[in-house]
Amino acid sequence: DRQSKALDSGSHHELLELVESKLEESNVD
Repeated sequence: DRQSKALDSGSHHELLELVESKLEESNVD
C-alpha cells in the first residue's frame, strides 16, 4: 500500500512538471 502511494505521488509530481513546462512554453510564445 505504501509503495502504491509513492507511485501515485510520483506520477502526480511528473504531471505537475509537465503542466509547468507546458505553461512555460506558452509563456515563451
